[in-house]
Amino acid sequence: MDTATHLWVITICTTSAAAVAIGLIRIGPVWDTAADNHMGELSLKFKRLSLSEDRLRVFLRIWGVALIASVALLGYVAHKPPLAAFAAFLVYVAPRYVLDHLIRRRSRLLRDQLVGAAVALANAVKAGLSIAQGLETVSAEAPQPLKTELQRIVFEYQRGRPLKEAIEALRVRLELEEFNLFALAIEATLERGGRLNEALERICSSLREKQRLERKLTACTAAGRQTVITLALFPIGMVLILSLIDHEYYRVLFDTFSGQVLFALACGLVYCGGRWAWKIVNFEF
Repeated sequence: MDTATHLWVITICTTSAAAVAIGLIRIGPVWDTAADNHMGELSLKFKRLSLSEDRLRVFLRIWGVALIASVALLGYVAHKPPLAAFAAFLVYVAPRYVLDHLIRRRSRLLRDQLVGAAVALANAVKAGLSIAQGLETVSAEAPQPLKTELQRIVFEYQRGRPLKEAIEALRVRLELEEFNLFALAIEATLERGGRLNEALERICSSLREKQRLERKLTACTAAGRQTVITLALFPIGMVLILSLIDHEYYRVLFDTFSGQVLFALACGLVYCGGRWAWKIVNFEF
């Protein structure tokens, strides 16, 4: 391929990407609604956990550009339909994995921070403060993102909303098992009385034990996860090595339709095997 052809391809790619970007800006609201519907529950959980909606919107628009660009570049510019189909599939499923990872990370962070907050609230109640005063004190000292969630309870209570309703609204929105225990203990105390500090101390003990077991399981499965990643990346490394050792073999694999089909099928098998193995070494506790 000569210099003129290279410049032509680059110009076409740049123009196509710019056109897609401008189009997405124009139809941004429509695309945002369609992308939210496609992500479904993951998008709702992302917003319920107070993660940035602006970042989610930008991410989904970039995803749309990448989806269209993968088909346009590989399918129409490079004339490799099988590779374009597989690349489009990877781009299509990628956001679900990214959002799921962010949601899990945020949930674990809130759970870990909740342990310290529950201990602090138990000590505040033991020292003679009311539950509302204890929550205000804890919310001022808690780390982010739990700080924002607790301050929302305090803010709504100070504006006249009953404390139980404010806590219940946050419990329903977060949908975290650990926060359910925390919230129900406070609600039961507000309704029937009792020693909140003892209930919170028992909850903290249970959460700490759960954290210990999760960390132990993570350590035990670390070698398995490393193996899965290595096996998934190994075919890519082999293709790169073969492209340097035997360029003719590389051309047969990528410049012929049958070679592209076989390569796409091989990549699909690697993807299915990697996903299956990853589910084995990463399970819900």
